[in-house]
Amino acid sequence: MQISIDNPDRLDDFVGFLRAGGCFALRLDDSTVEAIVPQVASPLSERRELGVYLKSWQSAHRRAASTAGDALAVAV
Repeated sequence: MQISIDNPDRLDDFVGFLRAGGCFALRLDDSTVEAIVPQVASPLSERRELGVYLKSWQSAHRRAASTAGDALAVAV
């Protein structure tokens, strides 16, 4: 699933956070990460789990705000 971050300065931090949580994360460009949660039951389960990771990361970055569409996105 692709996750977009509007602040490229924080993208590497987010990728590291996802990897530390056991996700596969690949930086696609200055604002987008492709993230995969291994061994999930369904795409919906993966989306939910990535949403939890995103909310957790945002709690450490209080100015972050998220929106969800076809892909997850965060503004920081």
